[in-house]
Amino acid sequence: MRPILILFIFILSIQFNFSQCDYILELIDQEEDGWVDIFLDTNAFIEVNNNGIKHIISINLLEGKLNYDTITTNTGNTLTLTYYSLCGTASDCYENENSFDLKDCNNHVLWSGVGGANSSKTFTIDCSCTGLPVVYASMYYNYIAKELHWQTLSEINNDYFLIEIGSSFDSKGNLIIEETYTENGNGNTNTTSNYSYSINVEDKYVKLSQVDYDNTIKVLELKHFSSKQEPNNNIIKVYPNPAIAHSVININGEYINIEIFNFLGEKLNAKTINNQILGLDKGIYIIKTDNNSTKLIVL
Repeated sequence: MRPILILFIFILSIQFNFSQCDYILELIDQEEDGWVDIFLDTNAFIEVNNNGIKHIISINLLEGKLNYDTITTNTGNTLTLTYYSLCGTASDCYENENSFDLKDCNNHVLWSGVGGANSSKTFTIDCSCTGLPVVYASMYYNYIAKELHWQTLSEINNDYFLIEIGSSFDSKGNLIIEETYTENGNGNTNTTSNYSYSINVEDKYVKLSQVDYDNTIKVLELKHFSSKQEPNNNIIKVYPNPAIAHSVININGEYINIEIFNFLGEKLNAKTINNQILGLDKGIYIIKTDNNSTKLIVL
């Protein structure tokens, strides 16, 4: 009886693991100036009701472009999100500049809300996650053939790829799009797929995204390509430099590793995404990329 009981418990544990998953509430501070004016006594918040268990996310002091709340839940649960705006769309209230997305375990956006107006929505949880829509491997550029190449390891409901090209960023750190191209995906496949697109992207940024059949867009990579970047050159381009505290700082070039040190030589756990540094305080920093380094001043 004991082996049968152990097997039964093991099967139940597998079923439970498959029925549990994480939903992500992504809070987006568009201007990176906080959700609510710091001089206001009132406060906006989001109530998360996970099958009767509630918790409150206070967003009056929430700053920074992206913040996340992980909601661990089970298949069949009822999940209700309610956004309460207590200062509304008044001129001295920042809520209406900001937004939030609820994403399921496949990273699909289920609901998008905008600050400044009360709203609520209820979902029935489905944890039948089959993995990411696209398991992305890498992207590189052939300067001789002038071809952009990228690779995926598997794809689910992949309609097409979106290729966006630009050479600069706006004040919010978003790439200013100059050219847009598309390439058909392979729909559903469990094998490696190699793609190429004839295009000149030298000294440009390339943002590669994947688009599902339901028009859900997922950014795979943002990368700068420059054949002029010498691997042993001790000078790299970081801009703007000097930069403003907590602004987006861009690093020009292709690098495997990006490390940030304070002026005492202490390595910092700073946030870097797609050759961009986020959230640095005032100070003097050393930016190291592979074998290169440069000084950055933040005011």
